[in-house]
Amino acid sequence: MAENHWSKALRVARDSSSFSFDGAFSNAEAMNDWATLCVDDLTAQNVDKRDIAVGGDFELVKYDMYKTPGENWENNLWSGYLVVLMIIQLLGKTNPKILGDNPLPIHTQFDAMNGPTPAKNYTFLNNSALYEFEEFGLPLPTTVNNYSDIQYAAMDIQDLLDGEGAGTFDMVRVGPQTLHSINNRVIDAVLGLLKVGGVLHFTNTSNYQSSYNLGTAHRHPFTRFNRHIAAQANFDVYHVPMEQGMIIAKRLS
Repeated sequence: MAENHWSKALRVARDSSSFSFDGAFSNAEAMNDWATLCVDDLTAQNVDKRDIAVGGDFELVKYDMYKTPGENWENNLWSGYLVVLMIIQLLGKTNPKILGDNPLPIHTQFDAMNGPTPAKNYTFLNNSALYEFEEFGLPLPTTVNNYSDIQYAAMDIQDLLDGEGAGTFDMVRVGPQTLHSINNRVIDAVLGLLKVGGVLHFTNTSNYQSSYNLGTAHRHPFTRFNRHIAAQANFDVYHVPMEQGMIIAKRLS
């Protein structure tokens, strides 16, 4: 992977930060095994992963990067995890209650979820990412041999829409695969999960499209979701033009 300006900037950021996080892929062999199993499963289901068929659909092509991560990819992972840890530390919560939609079988995730008293109280949306995590990540030898009490809960999308867990989460971290829909019901339900003072971390607000380069942002197909979040009177909303964009929003009331 050729090094661009962004990856160079992230190398400098890592060198200038006290947050160590030596890498999500320090268990690279486990990640390689997991990604290979995911690819094999998609192949067995006859899912067409060609870019010509799916466009720039990162959710299907990401496994190739997970299988052979390079330095630049590691820098991107570092920056994403840096933001997560920064938000959690600013919240100042012990054992914060977090909802996510993309669990990964990496040691940093497992360290936070392992009992008897996990450092973070995780709930994951019941989606394809959770299926891959449970089916191919949890049974890995590196997982079984190093973690004996991994704890988390799961939530169906319909339960989310029905109001389960409303007002109880300190942090919600989701991406476009969860929030983007034909209406705003899912967005409103996700925002409703947060307690007062809780924070939404919405990653990749443009779904890997060029929302900053088109020159006509109002025509970007995902801008309306971002504007809907920005219009919430009971949230402070910050759009950060980092990577493909992120929104950090704190519930005020």
